[in-house]
Amino acid sequence: QTVVPSGATLTIHPGTLVMVDTTGKLEDGTVLAVSGRLEATGTVDRPVHFFSERGAAAMTHVISGSSLSNPDAWRGIFFNGTQSSTMDFVILTGAGNGPIVSHPRPPILNLAGTHSLTVQDSIFVDSTGMMFQSPGTGTTTIKRSLISRVGIGAEFLSSGNQVLIEDSWWTSIGRGPTTPLRFDGDGIHVDGLASRQTIRRSFVVDIGDDAIDHSNSTFTVEDTVIHDAADKAISMTNGQVTVRNSLIFRTGTGVRGTARVYHSTIASPAPIAAPELVVDSIIWPSALSSCDGDVNYSILGGGSDLSCGTGNVSVNPRFKDPGRCDYTLAAGSPALTASSTGGPIGWTR
Repeated sequence: QTVVPSGATLTIHPGTLVMVDTTGKLEDGTVLAVSGRLEATGTVDRPVHFFSERGAAAMTHVISGSSLSNPDAWRGIFFNGTQSSTMDFVILTGAGNGPIVSHPRPPILNLAGTHSLTVQDSIFVDSTGMMFQSPGTGTTTIKRSLISRVGIGAEFLSSGNQVLIEDSWWTSIGRGPTTPLRFDGDGIHVDGLASRQTIRRSFVVDIGDDAIDHSNSTFTVEDTVIHDAADKAISMTNGQVTVRNSLIFRTGTGVRGTARVYHSTIASPAPIAAPELVVDSIIWPSALSSCDGDVNYSILGGGSDLSCGTGNVSVNPRFKDPGRCDYTLAAGSPALTASSTGGPIGWTR
């Protein structure tokens, strides 16, 4: 274990290669414990790279008995206290060798107390654990980053945390470079009655379980594409999600929970379990009753009850090529003129 004590700052300069020793034992990887501040600031040409001394062997998802750790991996970076840290242009691989906490993956970047973390222009890949976990109530900001081939993407599980995810890719979660989808490989988990979380202009795709899992919080998903999740696109226990200008398709189901949906397209089964409001949206081909909430100026799937609301129709929206994941509207689509002002409805790029 390496410790950055309270009041101290560890500065890692552009181009630094941080090769982490490992014990070779299960659930016993080396950890960087930060009670002060971490400033790992690379550049596009000279990123900072954290990696295991055992190289590619640490980046494979393995199972030994009941453990989900790889003994060749290191553990991760654990932040605590009241400070804030930054990771810019960072590459992190081969981590997650630790005890399982909460969902069945060891945390890698763990935020406790009120420690805040800003991540920008970074790559977090090929690690068997859960890349982000926040049992604390700080602020986590993730921008222009890639999270891929990890056990679980993120779990913000406290009440009172603040999360902003922008312009980022969450993909191939719940699998390693050579392993199939397995276990509870959620993309992003957002929790907490007092929390506020926004996922904006991002892709959450190729997910082993739920793309976005949730408990109790009020959160927002906007300008985001969710597809190819083995289970639910958005799985909710209490709370509420607001979905704006987003696209959901090829997931086990759509939104399980209470949702307010604006100008979005949902092409998954069971599209919205509890629609509080749906406007200017395309719910196709699965049915959604216009009487289940305040539903207006939307295209609803075949067999939908259209007896409530205003401007709702059940007609093929004519996507350009959904077989090739193109859910833009073809020329002559009825969705191009279906809004209250005669303009287009549904997700727009």
